[in-house]
Amino acid sequence: MVKLATITFINDNRIDLYKDTYIHAVKNISNIDRFNSQIVFSNTLNNHISSISDLDTSDFEKVILGIFAECDFFKISDIQDLYFKCSSIHSINFLK
Repeated sequence: MVKLATITFINDNRIDLYKDTYIHAVKNISNIDRFNSQIVFSNTLNNHISSISDLDTSDFEKVILGIFAECDFFKISDIQDLYFKCSSIHSINFLK
């Protein structure tokens, strides 16, 4: 497993992200009459990068930042059925 980054939350808990980490991210699209969410990302980082011809493996940082900038909640494959609020992310440390 190739570690790409570590997410640190405001309570100092941490989650490591690897190339094969499955991320499921959603954003709120609710209005006054209806509550709903939309999936903005549901894939592994490696599969996503491989499927886009103009990205290469050096673009993991852009993809990770883009996912968490766009979503409201996310879950990680290793932590089933537990969603994290994106606003609770304090920092993302990328490994070089």
